[in-house]
Amino acid sequence: MMIGMGAFRNFLKKRDLLVRIILSYVMIGLLFIGIFAYVVVNQVSKNLTKQIFEHTESAVNQSYNTADLLLTNTYNEISEEFLNNDLSFNLTGDLLFNAMYGRSFTPIDTGRINKKLNGMIASNPLISSIYVYNYNAGIVFSSITAVSPIADFFDKRMTEMLQNKDLFKLGIFIPRKEHFKLPGTEFDKNLISIIYSNTKRDGSPDGIMVVNLDQQVLQDQVSRGDRNEFRKVLIINDQGVIISHPDSALINENVSSQSYIDKILHDPTNTGSMVDEVGNNKSLITYVKSDRLGWTFIGVAEYEGLLGEVTALKKFILWVTCVFILLVGVTGLFFTKMIYTPIHRLIQRIRHTSIQSKEQNQMNEYDLLTESFSLFETQIDSLQSDVKKSMHVRKQQFLRDLLKGTVGKNGEEVGIVFDNDNFIVCVLRIDGYKDFSLKYDHMDISLFKYAIANIAYEVMASVFRNETVDDGHDAVAIIVNVPDGTYEDELRIESLLEEVQQHISRFLKITVTAAYGPPVEDEDQIVYAWNAAYNASHFRLIYGTNSLISYRKDISDGSTVYEYPAALEKQIMDGLKAGDVDRLKEDVSEFVRAIHGYSYDEMMLALNQLLVMTVRTAKDMTDTERDDVHLALHSGQLHLMNWDTIEQIEAWYVDLCEKVIALRERQATGKNSNAVEKMLAIIRERFTDINLTADSLAEQVGLSTNYARRIFKEAVGQSISGYIAEQRFLKAQELLVTTDLPANQICELIGFENVNYFYISFKKYCGKTPDHYRRIKNNNE
Repeated sequence: MMIGMGAFRNFLKKRDLLVRIILSYVMIGLLFIGIFAYVVVNQVSKNLTKQIFEHTESAVNQSYNTADLLLTNTYNEISEEFLNNDLSFNLTGDLLFNAMYGRSFTPIDTGRINKKLNGMIASNPLISSIYVYNYNAGIVFSSITAVSPIADFFDKRMTEMLQNKDLFKLGIFIPRKEHFKLPGTEFDKNLISIIYSNTKRDGSPDGIMVVNLDQQVLQDQVSRGDRNEFRKVLIINDQGVIISHPDSALINENVSSQSYIDKILHDPTNTGSMVDEVGNNKSLITYVKSDRLGWTFIGVAEYEGLLGEVTALKKFILWVTCVFILLVGVTGLFFTKMIYTPIHRLIQRIRHTSIQSKEQNQMNEYDLLTESFSLFETQIDSLQSDVKKSMHVRKQQFLRDLLKGTVGKNGEEVGIVFDNDNFIVCVLRIDGYKDFSLKYDHMDISLFKYAIANIAYEVMASVFRNETVDDGHDAVAIIVNVPDGTYEDELRIESLLEEVQQHISRFLKITVTAAYGPPVEDEDQIVYAWNAAYNASHFRLIYGTNSLISYRKDISDGSTVYEYPAALEKQIMDGLKAGDVDRLKEDVSEFVRAIHGYSYDEMMLALNQLLVMTVRTAKDMTDTERDDVHLALHSGQLHLMNWDTIEQIEAWYVDLCEKVIALRERQATGKNSNAVEKMLAIIRERFTDINLTADSLAEQVGLSTNYARRIFKEAVGQSISGYIAEQRFLKAQELLVTTDLPANQICELIGFENVNYFYISFKKYCGKTPDHYRRIKNNNE
C-alpha cells in the first residue's frame, strides 16, 4: 500500500503540468457557474417575487374597483328610479309611487307592481329582492312573495329595523345574515340592504323601498378573474364586521380582534400591504379603503403558496447548475486530453533529444518546459542578432536612412550601387489603410507590403535601376535612378506607376495611390524628393483612391489666399441646432466646395476648425458626456487623418451631426416629461392660488409659456388653464356637498376672484348652478 501511494505521488510530481491544467479547468468552471447560478437565482427570484406582489396588490385594487362600480351603479340606478317616481307622480302616476302611497289596489295593480319589481331585479344581477312598504295601506309588496300585511311579512327583522328612528346611522349599505321561512320552504340568505325612505313630520316612516343585494353575487364578482388558489379577497366595514368573504359562514362576523385586521383599521392610509400571521400561516396582506362605501377590501395570500413558483425555479436552476458542473468536469477532461497529449509528446521528445543531467531527468514537466524554452529564447535571440547583421536587413535600413536624410555610410557597403546622381522618388500608399489594418495582423500587412515592393521593383527594373523600401506605416517607397531627370523621364515614371497599380489590383485585390516627387541630382537631396512625393499623395483627399498624383498636380496655384468660410460654418451650426438634416447636408457640401482650392494643410486646418466648433455646439445642445457621441466628437481629428477622400470625410461628418441631433431629441423627450410632471404637481398643490396661471407655471419650470402650453397639451390632452379650472370645480363640488359654506365663500377658497364668473363657469362645467348642485346632492343623500 505504501509503495502504491509513493508511486502515485511520484506520478503527480512528474505530471505537475497535467494536474495544473485539470485544476485550472475545474476551478474556472466552478467559479463561472457558481457566479452565474447565484446571479440568475437572485435576479429571477427578485423579479418574480416583485411581480407576484404587484399582481396581488392589483387583484385587490381590481376587487375594490369592481365592488365600488357595482354598488355605486346599483345605488344610483335605484336612487334615480326612487326619486323620479317620487317627484313625477302627478304627471305619470308611476307604479312605484302608487305602491308606496296608494290606499287600495286591484289584483291588476298588484300584478303590475310585482312585474315592475321583478323587472328591476332582472336588470341587475346583484339585486336579490325588493320590498316596498306602504304604511298608508299597511301592506308590503315583495319580489319574493305576494302582497302581505306588514305585520305578517316574512322579513321580520327588516320590518323591525324600519321602525328605528336612527335607521340612517346604520349607513347606506346594511349587511345582514337572515333565515327566512316561507310557505313550503325556508333558507338562509346573506344580504346587503339599501333603504330608500320618506318620513312624515313626526319622524314615522311613510313610503319605503328596500333593495336587498346578494352578498354571494358580490363575492363572486370581486373574486372573478383571480384564479390563485392561495389568495382570497374579503370585505369588512369600519367596525371590523365581514361584509363579504369566500366562506359564507364568516359573513357578519366581527374580526376586529385579529391582529392584521386591527392594524388595517387603525392605519390612517387608504392603501397598503404587510406580511402577518393569518390562521398560523405567514401571509401577504394588501388592502384598499373606500371612504365612499365605508368598507375596506382586503386580499390575503399565503406567502409560501405565492412563492411556490420562485421556489420551484430555484430548485430547477440548482439542478441545471449541477448538470453544468458535471458537463464542465467532462469537458475539462476532454480538453485537457486534447491540450496535454501534444504537450506530453513534446516533453518526451525533449527528454529523448536533450542531453540531461540526473537532476534534469527528475524534473517535473512544467520545470522541464520552462528550462527548455529559456534555452530556446537564448538561441532565438542569438539567431535574430545574426539576422540583423545580414545584408538584406542592412540594405533596408540604409534605404530608410536615405529617405530620412541621415545616411552616414556608403551604399556600396550594403550592395547598393547607382548608375548616376539623378533620382525620382515614388510612393505607393495602401488605400483604406484604417480598415485594412483592422482586418489583417502586423505579419499579414508586412507580407502585403513585401509583395507590393516586389511588384514595383520588377516593373520599374524593366526600364530603370531602382530600390524599394517599406516606410514602416502605410506606404512603400521607390527610389528610381533616372538618366537625366527630364520631363520625359517623369512621363515614363507615370506610365510605369500605372502598370504597378494594375498589377497590384489584379494580384493582391487591393488598390494603392501612387505619387512621385521632383527629380533631384544628389543622394543627399533624396529626402526632399521623398517629402514632396509623400505630400503629393495627400491629395488623394481630392483625386480619390487608386489615383496617380504628380508633385505638379497641386490643386492650389498659390494665388488663392486662405480664408476660413466662417459664414458657412455658422449656417452649418444653425442647421445642426435646428435639427434640419437636409439643410445641414447642403451647407456641408458647400463648405467642402469652398475649401477645395486650398492646400492640403489648409483644408485640414479648416476641417479641424469646423470640428472644434461642432464639439462646442454639441455640448450646448446635449449632454454628450454620457453618450458615445462624446467619444466620436473628441476623436474626430484622428478620424480626419484616417479617411482617404474628402467625400468620406463629408459623409462621416454628416453622420456625426445626425447622431448629435438624434441624441438631443432623445434627451429633450425625457426633459419634457419631467417638466409636465412638475407642472401637474404644482397645479394639484396650488390650484386654489388666484395667481396660478399658465405664465407663472411656465416660469416655475423654466420654459417659455407657448412651449409649456404645447408639451402640456400633448402629454395631458388638455390645456393648462382647462386643467386648473377642472381641479377648482372638483374642489368646489366637494365643498358644496361636504360643507355649509355659501357659494361666494367657496368661490374665494378655490381661487376665483369674481363670484359672477364663478357661477357662470360652474354651470358651464356641471350643467347646474352651485346652489342647484348642492340641493340635488343633498336630496340624493
